[in-house]
Amino acid sequence: NSNYIQLNSQFCRKIIDFLLAQPQGYYNYEQDEKIPQAKDKQLEMYLYGLENNNNQIQQADLLIYELFNKYIHILKENIEKQETDLQNLSVTKENILSRDYNELASICDDYLRRFENNEDENNLLTNLFNGDHGNKIAELIVKSVLLSMKYGSNEGIKRFSRLLQIVDLYPKTMDLIADKLQEIPCWMFFDCLYQITAHLDKPIA
Repeated sequence: NSNYIQLNSQFCRKIIDFLLAQPQGYYNYEQDEKIPQAKDKQLEMYLYGLENNNNQIQQADLLIYELFNKYIHILKENIEKQETDLQNLSVTKENILSRDYNELASICDDYLRRFENNEDENNLLTNLFNGDHGNKIAELIVKSVLLSMKYGSNEGIKRFSRLLQIVDLYPKTMDLIADKLQEIPCWMFFDCLYQITAHLDKPIA
């Protein structure tokens, strides 16, 4: 299971990064007459399965959108399986949950930061983050970081200060933070006290 998550993560990130750098890359690959027909539409097979890959996606932004959401779905599905029986929660299961929540926060925030910093020269991330899509992904980052902390993740603690930035950009996430904070031990916020105190002066807090 761990290898499955890791391989999907590496695959999706590499392809998305490749498409961001070379938007025509996959289209050119599929149009190359030297490529055997058996290797045609490989991304479509990954996204939709062997039986439902008839649609050929030629636009890089749509491929990025589909790949991103495919991997998010895989992570969410794995988390849901682990959380089906929380009464039998073990240290191993807590580690898996914190790992998957951190990975969920990581991939979402990596591309959200690129979008925020205008590092997407060809506007290929617009479909992912425009309008309500951006709010939903911001909420997913907030929820994932806080739940990773709930399960004892040090990486989640390091990511908490980023949530204060997200609140500024996506004010709707504040209610989610307020709701989840009570589930997290107070000591986990000691390293973030300076940022939290500074944030208290802002109107949203």
